[in-house]
Amino acid sequence: MGALILASCGGSKTGSSASTSTASLTTPSITTTAQTTVTRTTATLTKTARTPTSTGAINVRVPARFTILASGSVAPPTVAIPAHLPVELIVVSNGQPHRITLRTTTLTVRPHAQAEALIDGLRSGTYPLKVDGAPKAVLTIGANPGP
Repeated sequence: MGALILASCGGSKTGSSASTSTASLTTPSITTTAQTTVTRTTATLTKTARTPTSTGAINVRVPARFTILASGSVAPPTVAIPAHLPVELIVVSNGQPHRITLRTTTLTVRPHAQAEALIDGLRSGTYPLKVDGAPKAVLTIGANPGP
C-alpha cells in the first residue's frame, strides 16, 4: 500500500495559528530639581551735613493733601498720619486766593495753584486746618497705618 502525503502551502482556512506578542512599556522617570537663590541687600545710611528730622531719617515725609472746593469746603475733611513723621502739607486752591493756617504754619495759596510746607515735630493729636480763618478740615497725627 502506498502512502499518500499531502502538503499544503498555507492556503487552508481551516488551520489555526497562535501568535504571541510581548510589549513592554516603560514610564520615563522625571526628576525636578528646584533651586532657591537667596539675595541679601544691605543698605548703609550715610549721614550728610544736612540736618536730619526728629526721626533720624533723611527726606522722609508723609503728604497731607487738601483741596479747597468751589463750595468753600475742603476735601478730604480729615487726613490721618502716623506719629513721629514729618508732614508735607499741600493745599490746592479752587480758583480763589486763600490763607491757610495749621498750628503755627501759614500758607498763602494763589488762585488755581498749590502751596506746600514741611511741618516737623507735630505731637499726636488733632489739628484744625483753617481756610481764611475758619476751620474747614482736620489733620490727625498718631493714626495707625493700614485698613
